[in-house]
Amino acid sequence: MASCSKGFLRMTRLNPISNRMFKAVFATIMSLAIFINFNYAYSQAFELYKFDGLSEYQSKGEFNANGIPDGVWQYFDPEGRLKIKGSYATGHKTGQWTLYSKTTGKPIVVAMFENDRLNGKYHLYSDATRPKLIADLRFERGELTGPARYYYSNKVLRLSGKYQNGQKIGIWREYNQSGVLKGIVPYKNNELDGSVNLFDSRGNATFMIQYSKGIKNGKYAEYYDNGVPFKQGQYRNGINVGKWRSNFRDGSKQATYSFDSLGVLSGDSVAYFDNGRIFSNIKYVNGKPEGKYIMKYENGVMYKEMYFKNGLPDSVYFEKFPNGKYSATGAYKNGEKDGVWKNYYNTGALYSLGKFSNGNKLGLWKYYHKNGKLSEEGQYKSGERNGQWYSYFDNGQLMSIGFYISGAKDGLWGNFYSNGQLKQENQWLKGHLYQIGTYYNPKGIELDKGNLKDGEGSVIIYDDNGNLFKQENYYNGLLSGDWLEYYNNGRPAVHGRMENGEKVGNWTFFYKNGNKESVGTFKNGEPTGVWTYFNKYGEIVRKQDFDKVQK
Repeated sequence: MASCSKGFLRMTRLNPISNRMFKAVFATIMSLAIFINFNYAYSQAFELYKFDGLSEYQSKGEFNANGIPDGVWQYFDPEGRLKIKGSYATGHKTGQWTLYSKTTGKPIVVAMFENDRLNGKYHLYSDATRPKLIADLRFERGELTGPARYYYSNKVLRLSGKYQNGQKIGIWREYNQSGVLKGIVPYKNNELDGSVNLFDSRGNATFMIQYSKGIKNGKYAEYYDNGVPFKQGQYRNGINVGKWRSNFRDGSKQATYSFDSLGVLSGDSVAYFDNGRIFSNIKYVNGKPEGKYIMKYENGVMYKEMYFKNGLPDSVYFEKFPNGKYSATGAYKNGEKDGVWKNYYNTGALYSLGKFSNGNKLGLWKYYHKNGKLSEEGQYKSGERNGQWYSYFDNGQLMSIGFYISGAKDGLWGNFYSNGQLKQENQWLKGHLYQIGTYYNPKGIELDKGNLKDGEGSVIIYDDNGNLFKQENYYNGLLSGDWLEYYNNGRPAVHGRMENGEKVGNWTFFYKNGNKESVGTFKNGEPTGVWTYFNKYGEIVRKQDFDKVQK
C-alpha cells in the first residue's frame, strides 16, 4: 500500500562497506515519498451494469393497447443468444432484470427495478459454468444503499461495508482468500475518514494512517511483523510534518528527520547503525542539504566528509577506507568535481591523479600500480580520453601505446609483453578495429592472428605464455559473431555471441574442469530472462530471473 523512493546521496566511489551500513542507507531519511491509494470499494472494480442501451439488441415482448412495452421482454445478441430478460409495467422497468453470460448462458447480473430505477437487490455472479455470487449489493431509488458484501470465487468474504445514497460510509473491511482480515478502512461521505489499518496474513499490523475528509491528517506508521514500528511520523493537511523516525526491528533508531509546516525537510537528518553509532548526519534548509555532511563506518572511522551549499556539493571532499587511510580527496564547485583529485589504494598508495573541470576529467591524468609504478597516463578532453596514451606493466615496461579521439581508439596501437617483446600492432578507426598485425609470443615467435581485414573477420588472442586465450569475430570493426574464451588447459571458459560490440543471445560459462558454471541469455549487452547456475560438479545451485530483478 505504500511505496518509498530510494537513496539520498550518490556515493562518489564504491568502498568496502558492510551490509548493515547499506541497510541503514536504504531505510533512512529520503524514503519519504509515500503514495497511498486506497481503493477498497470493489464496486468500482466491477462494472455495475444498469441495463441501459437496450435498443442495440434484437428484442421480443408484448405491448399494451397504447403501444407501450408491458410484461416480460427478452433481448438477444446478433448470434441470437439471450442477453437480457426483464419486465416492464407501462413502459417502465419493474421487478427482476437479468443479464446473461455470452459464454455460459448463466446469469451474471440479477437486479431489481422500480419505475426504471434500480431498487432492491443487485447481485453479481462469476462468469462460469457454476456461477458464484461475487457481490451482494442493494439499491434504493437508483443509489447504492445499505450493506455491501463482495466475495472471492471460493465464497470467502472479500470485502464488506455500507453505502448511503451511493457513497461509502462507516467501516469497510477487506479479507484475504483464507478469510483473514487484511484491512480496516473508515469512510464518511465517500471519503477516507479516520484510522486506516492494514494487516499481514497472520493478522499482524503492517500499516496505519489517519485521514480526515479524504486527506492524510494525523499519525502514520509502518510495522515489522513483530509489532515494532518500522517508520512513524505525522501528517497535516496531506503533507508530512514534524519529527519522523525509522527503527530497526528491535526498536532502536535507524533514522531521524524533520519536516517544516510546508512538508519540506528541515533541520538535522541523522541515520544510525544498529549498534547505535551514527552512520550519517546532514542538515537540511528548505528541503536542500546545507553545510557539513558526514558518513561513518561502523567502527566509527569517517567514511566521507563533504560540504553543501544551496543543495549542491561545494568545497573540499574526502573519503576514507575502514582502516582510516584516504581513498579519495578533491573538491566540488557548484555541484561538480573541480580541481585536483586523488584516489588511493587501501594501502595508502596513490591510484590516480588528475584534474576535473565542471565535472569532467581534463588534461593529464596518471594511474598507478599498487607498487607505485605508473600504470597509465594520457590526456582527457571534456571527460574523454584524447591524444596519445601509454599503459605500463608493474615492472615499468610499456604495455601499450596509441591514440584516442573523443574516447575512441584511433590509428596505430602497439601492444607489448612485460619483457619488452612486441605482441601485436593493430589499426583502429574511430573505435573500430580495422586491421591487425602479426601476433608474436613472448619469445618473438609468430602465432596465428586470425584473418581480420578491413574491419571484418576473426581475431585470435593468446595469454602471456602463448596459450590460446580468446577467439573473437568482427564486422565493420565491432565485435560480432561467436566469442570463445579458453583456460590455459585448452578447455572452454566462455562461449557466446556478440553483435555490434554487445553480448546477445545464449551464453555459457564453464569451470576449469569443463562443467558448466552458468547458462543464460544476453540482450543489448545485459543479462535477461532466467539464468541457471551450477556448482563445479554440474548440479544446479540456483536460478535467477533478471527480468523480474529489473522490474
